[in-house]
Amino acid sequence: MNCTREVPESVKQFKIVLFSLVFIVGTTLNALALRTFCWKLRKWTETTIYMTSLAVSDLMVLVTLPFKIYGHYSNLSKIVLCKFVNMLGYLNMTISIVISTYISVDRYIAIKHPFKARVLRSPMKAALASAGAWIGTSLVILPFTFMTIIADENLNKPCFNLDMSYWIYYLIFVVVIFFIVPLITVTYCSVQIIQTLLKRPMSIAPDFNTKRTIQLIAANAIIFASCFVPYNIAFIVESAAMYMNADCTVRNQLYSFSHIAHSITNINCCLDAFTFYFAIADAAEYDQNQTQQSKDNGQNQATIQNEL
Repeated sequence: MNCTREVPESVKQFKIVLFSLVFIVGTTLNALALRTFCWKLRKWTETTIYMTSLAVSDLMVLVTLPFKIYGHYSNLSKIVLCKFVNMLGYLNMTISIVISTYISVDRYIAIKHPFKARVLRSPMKAALASAGAWIGTSLVILPFTFMTIIADENLNKPCFNLDMSYWIYYLIFVVVIFFIVPLITVTYCSVQIIQTLLKRPMSIAPDFNTKRTIQLIAANAIIFASCFVPYNIAFIVESAAMYMNADCTVRNQLYSFSHIAHSITNINCCLDAFTFYFAIADAAEYDQNQTQQSKDNGQNQATIQNEL
């Protein structure tokens, strides 16, 4: 069945309003967070390194939103520009998923396996893991989205569409590897961390504030689910409808929902501010404790020297 997919005008208007709000709020919050991580905090921790990577990823996709707003009415006549904007968007979504998974796994190791954490965790290893996420994800996502994004020279089809003839490859390489596996990992780690901390309200390690750790992990898991679950479910359902040759009306409704769900993924650029806040507060408290500890050590040393 030859079914022409069209985006309703109401969906276009919704996306334009959403993208405008996300661009203004997200750019402000991420720029402030990045400034704090890079210039205000005196010591890099595993969490602040992951958060910095997340903020850079968010800012990268925020830059593309004005082009997406323009493209919904005038389209992006340059095929390369259309594909480039989309590649950055899908790369951000995937990077955000990977970094969110890193945060959950990092805290899981620190809280559930504190002795192994001394070997497995360090700021250098967090930096290498973040770099690996960017390189590995880019090598997979960028070529794939470049091949599968539709960009019609005659402007008969809007930019920002996936070529559904590649749906099985997208399902395997993107949905399964970069969504389902991380979703299971984030869910398992988050539940284990929160259960452990609720059973033992005292901080397991001196570097962790129990309440704030629970808030950070819960915020990370909620943002992950609310931003990325709808789109991936929409893609799976839309793919199933196409495979079963469903009625064109049904497929167009699913197509519209898919566009809305994909737009919602961009909200993570604003919601990440909650995890940034908890991470900054945690790092600031850590800096304060370290400063106080240094002062105490200095005073103790001075006292010993006076006694001698």
